[in-house]
Amino acid sequence: MSSTLPLYLTADMAATYWNIVETYWIIPAGMIALYFYGMFHFNSLTYILDLGSLSGSSEIQGVGARLITPAPPIYTASRTHFNRYARRYVLILEAAFIVIISFYSILSGVLSDTKGMTRLDINLIFPSEAQTLQHRALWALFTLTGLLSSFPGFKELDNWLLGTLHKAAFIPDEVRVLARTLYDAPLSVPPSSVVALREKLDMPNSRSFSDESQIGRLERRVLEIFSLRNQLQSRMEGGRYTSFKIRLDRDLQEIARQNEGLKAEIKAYIRDQDKLLEQIASPSRTNVDTFISNNLGNLDVAELYEQRKLLELKCDVLYQTMCLLTALCVFATETDPDSACISINNIGFAVSQTILPPLDWDCVAKAIFQHFY
Repeated sequence: MSSTLPLYLTADMAATYWNIVETYWIIPAGMIALYFYGMFHFNSLTYILDLGSLSGSSEIQGVGARLITPAPPIYTASRTHFNRYARRYVLILEAAFIVIISFYSILSGVLSDTKGMTRLDINLIFPSEAQTLQHRALWALFTLTGLLSSFPGFKELDNWLLGTLHKAAFIPDEVRVLARTLYDAPLSVPPSSVVALREKLDMPNSRSFSDESQIGRLERRVLEIFSLRNQLQSRMEGGRYTSFKIRLDRDLQEIARQNEGLKAEIKAYIRDQDKLLEQIASPSRTNVDTFISNNLGNLDVAELYEQRKLLELKCDVLYQTMCLLTALCVFATETDPDSACISINNIGFAVSQTILPPLDWDCVAKAIFQHFY
């Protein structure tokens, strides 16, 4: 006796398959909707970013770089870390979606036994008329995408979940780590930038920028600010940076404003410094900082030193801000560690690829267990 599969569908079989599709299509459709919602919602929180006091001079005044615009999570961590934990958030939403659909009546009964929950609250979350699969699925979607972000209790739970996953994804700490790395790393300044800076300050023959070996900390920082700003400006002209430029427009404008404000102060200071160098500097001086420290007994040099410390502080804070914006720009536009490292090196920073280690889930589980037990 041989049995063969039919090569065609009978009317009854077609009707059966169609009824299955008509009944259960809502489940994959709902999961797809939750995927896009979850990826979007995972990026909904914003973070105010600052670096605090990185340099010794900054600690005197207790100031540090701080951005004006709150940054979205996707700008504050590598794309690998962001996507990995965003998908985990999506999986949690989809698991909750399946649980609500499958155990609708049980969850409604559990809530009815919960203290502090009124019948109105229960009917709001699990209405009694939602008995069909389609009704339960639609209500589960509404609960997860609407009530979860607005209903008291559920909103706090959602914020806790997002905060926990963000912390596990190194959001927003990874961008701070990169910004600090950039701040501490040497920045290659091309000779053309030195010439361009002299022209910008209307000092083509300035002695303070005449010899690389004689340039002090302040002069080096001014060159780095000028070179890094030119790099950022040239990048902002590209189409792939349009979204970043629009989002961080206030901070980019603030950097331009601070640059113009420092220009006049630096120009006046360099003019006074060049005069002193011409008057009392010996040919054997190694750099400006050594010259000043060896001549603090001179009242004019001592006064110049106080001006120099104040300018160093202002330039350090501005450079910190620019390093933070550079780190944000890299994470906002580069999708893998190799391209991020190449982008950083192209800017001029001598930084090797740094990958943060994955979260130790054994330690996390032990910490949670110890907290509750």
